[in-house]
Amino acid sequence: MLQAALGLLAAIVATQTTLPRAPAELPDSVAPQVDLGTLPNVTGVRILNAQSGNEQFFFHVVSIVTGTGFPEKFLLHAPTQMPATPQPLVVIFHQFGASHLDVLTDTAFVQAAHEKGWYLVSPLGGSKKHMSSIPSQLNTEIVLNWMLTQPAFNIDNDRLYAIGFSMGGGAALNFAARHKDPGEPRFAAVVNHTGTVSNINAYADDCVYFACTGQFVWDFWFGDSTPGSAQVWPMARSSVLDYDDATLVVDESRAFARNLLDGTAIQIIRGDMDNQVPYLIEQTDVFHAYMLAKGKVPGVDYDYFVQPYSTHDWGLLDEGAVLDWLAPHTLQTPNGGDTLIDGDGVYYFFDVVQTSAGAFTSFEWGVNVNTNAVSILETENLGRITVDTIRANLDTGSDLRVNVSTNDGLPDVVRLRVYATPPTTVLRDGVVDTSWVHDPLMGTLEFTEVDGGAHTWIVQP
Repeated sequence: MLQAALGLLAAIVATQTTLPRAPAELPDSVAPQVDLGTLPNVTGVRILNAQSGNEQFFFHVVSIVTGTGFPEKFLLHAPTQMPATPQPLVVIFHQFGASHLDVLTDTAFVQAAHEKGWYLVSPLGGSKKHMSSIPSQLNTEIVLNWMLTQPAFNIDNDRLYAIGFSMGGGAALNFAARHKDPGEPRFAAVVNHTGTVSNINAYADDCVYFACTGQFVWDFWFGDSTPGSAQVWPMARSSVLDYDDATLVVDESRAFARNLLDGTAIQIIRGDMDNQVPYLIEQTDVFHAYMLAKGKVPGVDYDYFVQPYSTHDWGLLDEGAVLDWLAPHTLQTPNGGDTLIDGDGVYYFFDVVQTSAGAFTSFEWGVNVNTNAVSILETENLGRITVDTIRANLDTGSDLRVNVSTNDGLPDVVRLRVYATPPTTVLRDGVVDTSWVHDPLMGTLEFTEVDGGAHTWIVQP
């Protein structure tokens, strides 16, 4: 199977000989440069790329069983020698219809990463046309976690960078917006080249520009594969935003882009024209306008520019310049935000359980260590939220203030940890409350806010 894979890659390369970025191959009998690990479901082939002057260096094409129903392949490059200090990992999200090999045949990012001594990985995402679907994101999560746990690698977890073009640009942004668990891979910065930030709008515009010939892709991932079956909710959760085609007004209830206001550095690049997918110009500009309206300030951490360019391809990017832009950025964890989530999970300092699945949950939040307070406000579809007081740097040995309010008027369960012993007193709006529950085994204190209004709870140790 590996020989067949190597032969297929060689055949692909042979058809691309006019491209200066196409790699040469090295027989797979060459000794491995790095140990790919001993995970039982991982196999790989090794290929030589000699595009950096006279220096030869290696990359790997790896297959991994994911359990999602969509086998995953990815390309990785590691520095020739394990670096003495942790180095960044740059993740390349491929364009629609391409594969994990897109980074080789159409870009020079492998060479650019090698010259900087960086790690690079390019996942397939389960499909050449994944449209940021949930299976594609699960596959990407598995790839990134695999990369970060390899003993032969020395990757800086605070300098994970994403670069994507077209479908891949939207996928990079959506992945960054959906993944905010401090214990999992998070992107410090994203470069979006003319990305598909709205699946809902792209689905509709496919009929405007392409006589609906591409809608079957969305119908597969977000419907039941019958024509016109793609549903709004699954498309929205795999997007960055949704907007009205006539007014260009963004639907706030579906705007994952708000999660990127947390200090994630973003560079947006597009050509002044697009002769292949023209509606992506509008999507790119709507995304940019939304970020500005929400307070993103052009500068070191936010960059948007339009270059003279009319074709829809990777060639707009200067690979070395892109990596230079990414290099100074490190992962930021905010002390507050307006967060949108699409499922149960950990987000920043909170472990969230939704009231109802298959819908978005939103909440505004803030942590103030000076006043030892946490705010969880304007909640919608929030069933229970657990505050990790240690990670949030809050002191359970002193009076802890919890401000809460809801938008939907439904009860919200607030769980605080860590409380090894029960508090002496719990006040709700200054009045002693006895409805709280302490769990000594879990080390948690839990209370339920049943009123849709704004209230303040104070937990006294």
